[in-house]
Amino acid sequence: MNYTEFSFEVPYDDLLIDDTEKNCEEIEKICGLLGIKTEPDYISKKYDSYYDHSAARYSGDPLARAGRGNVVKHLSPDDEGSFIFFDMMNGCSDQSNMIELGTRCRTEIAQKIKELLLIIHENASVSTNFQEGNLDLVRKTSKENFPRKYPYYDGFVMQDIEIYK
Repeated sequence: MNYTEFSFEVPYDDLLIDDTEKNCEEIEKICGLLGIKTEPDYISKKYDSYYDHSAARYSGDPLARAGRGNVVKHLSPDDEGSFIFFDMMNGCSDQSNMIELGTRCRTEIAQKIKELLLIIHENASVSTNFQEGNLDLVRKTSKENFPRKYPYYDGFVMQDIEIYK
């Protein structure tokens, strides 16, 4: 099978419906095209799970999330070569709560997925370049490459991957 890959970063909030904890419609549609089932508030629950309340100096302290967050990968039950992933690591200088969103899909549904991803990308308050092609996402999200060192101030923190089928 032939596959197409897409990747870019957007703020966490831009993956949710405004003023709710629910995944945006485009994420729900992409997961549907890939045959992946998640809860409607999956992204916010997973993102919030990396918040370290014991490190917070006050309620909502953003530093209590810095240096935390795994790569979360969902494999398509119909085709394990297709997947969506969210890199939820919050770096030490990340003031926009950026998440890398990546997908790998069969070429025959790539245009539909691209259109949905572009809606997210174009409506984001800030984003990185939209990448398309052979981005080596299989290797990048391979269990064998985790845990991995993630630069953090003068040292590093460890990041793991969670893979769901």
